[in-house]
Amino acid sequence: MNPLPLCAFLGLVLKSTVATTCQRTFSSLALIFVFLFAGCSVDQESDEHFFLLRINLKTEPDYLNPILSQQLTARQIERLILCPLEEYNPNTLELEPMLLEARPDIEVVKSGPQQGQTRYDMHILEEARWDDGSPVTGYDYLFTNKLAFVPNLTNNRWASYLEVIDSICVDVENPKHITVFVDQPYMRGEEIVCGFNVYPEHIYDPDSLLTKMEFRTLKGLNPSQVDPHIDTKLRDFAQQFNSASYSREKVEGCGPYRLVEWTAGQQIMLDKKIDYWADNLDVRHPLLEAVPDRLIYYVISDEQTAFTSLKDGKLDIMANLTPEQFDELNQASDLKTLQTYAPAILQYYAIVYNNDHPILSDVRVRRAISHLIDIEQIIDKMFYGQALPIVGPINPSISYYNSTLLPISLNLDSAGALLAAAGWLDHDEDGILDKNIDAKMTPLTLRIFTSQSALSQDIAVLMQLQARKLGMNIEIVPQSPTVYLPMVRKGDYEMAAMVLIQSVGDSDPYNFWHSDNAHPEGSNLTRIRHAELDQVIVDLRKSLDRKDRDGLFLRLQEIIYQQQPALFLLAPKMKIAARSDLNMTISTMRPGYFENLTTLR
Repeated sequence: MNPLPLCAFLGLVLKSTVATTCQRTFSSLALIFVFLFAGCSVDQESDEHFFLLRINLKTEPDYLNPILSQQLTARQIERLILCPLEEYNPNTLELEPMLLEARPDIEVVKSGPQQGQTRYDMHILEEARWDDGSPVTGYDYLFTNKLAFVPNLTNNRWASYLEVIDSICVDVENPKHITVFVDQPYMRGEEIVCGFNVYPEHIYDPDSLLTKMEFRTLKGLNPSQVDPHIDTKLRDFAQQFNSASYSREKVEGCGPYRLVEWTAGQQIMLDKKIDYWADNLDVRHPLLEAVPDRLIYYVISDEQTAFTSLKDGKLDIMANLTPEQFDELNQASDLKTLQTYAPAILQYYAIVYNNDHPILSDVRVRRAISHLIDIEQIIDKMFYGQALPIVGPINPSISYYNSTLLPISLNLDSAGALLAAAGWLDHDEDGILDKNIDAKMTPLTLRIFTSQSALSQDIAVLMQLQARKLGMNIEIVPQSPTVYLPMVRKGDYEMAAMVLIQSVGDSDPYNFWHSDNAHPEGSNLTRIRHAELDQVIVDLRKSLDRKDRDGLFLRLQEIIYQQQPALFLLAPKMKIAARSDLNMTISTMRPGYFENLTTLR
């Protein structure tokens, strides 16, 4: 499970975090980096058969504790330590059993107290063990669910994600068997029930505090009504769970690697487990495999420092290369020690329109503006060809992407005709189109918020130059995303350059595209309101049938394409470089590769 925020701004995905660590000079970074490598030599690594893999992290994880962590880099490491019941296969992008014998049996309850709910029956692998040899059971799964609802945790995002789970039953006779009831049929129900990292109860709750509390009690906890004695214990538990000890030292799971060391600001080291319980499984999930004996993640936020270290042979894998760095490696015919990869990633760039704005409420104006950008030129010149044009909020790598829809191309004639049809003419002959709106002559002038990154501003400039040719004035307003995000949420904007990050699996469009969320507290930032789109989303969310959902996703894309609530630009590719003697498993899943599956040629 990756219940992370789905939306970040152009230039913000990494820069907002990197900004806090990039105040040091280049020379300081280089000195620290030299120190890191000078200090990590051990006897074990000198063994010619010992497989060490050195990986660059651009941002340091905030925690290694899945309930608390929010950084994508934390997720990358956590998945090798704490396993979920099911996880997406990096090769097929299908949800597959990881700790389960098989995918759960799923049925909608027809009668009885749970009528209308969805029942999930599942059985944990008999072989699954924690590091001390104790079995992974349904009680660990139940504990993890309870854990998500403990008050006063530093992050409560799991609670909102697991809210749909009504009850959990662990078979007393066979604790490996679990039955879960979900409030109602939901398209992502299986992922919610099975997709979160499972914690060992006896390690994270040694005093069995949560064992004595019912799941429903914790889930429905009202802090103002909690017994003071229980409240004190829960506060103490939360304080302990929030502590660095449970995120940097006591980090235990049933995954194939164990945390050895975390040196703050420098490196994180994982070692492959010996006599690992999953080694003898006939069939196992790829994330239960471990090939390298040791993984060392070096935290290097400066792009050039990391790139130089990669070329000097001090790093084995580096992702998130800049387009210029990636192009340099591909053009360097004499550089034989490195190979490059460019997998599609679940992310897209867009310019969102405020559909509530008096000018942009007309679909003809929105479509006209969408004709002002040459997307192929952006891909070729700014991304060095490492991106794909898109037509809507579904990534081209997804099976239900609507390939019958064509990207809107640069076409000033079409744009001009649309504006004229919408009543925009230069009545006062000042060179700017205008129109009478609410008894007031209004010029065709719009603001576009961008981040302070060169990329977002360059795209806005291209739009601005084409708009001038038609008599439209676009004002570019560079802002820190922390400044303009609240304004976009309030609807105090006209256009905004954004990048949206998607998770693996079916994307639930409710938050971003349903009318229910077209308000300042909602996530429907474009404020699109469309009756058929709302109904498609409702039908989609309750469908448990793959074929049915695919058809609904196709129709959803058609409606959004017709209404053009945003200008959908492109889906970038992840730019990765690695040692040429490595066999890499490359994937659409972040970060674009799976280090645990890396082998030597």
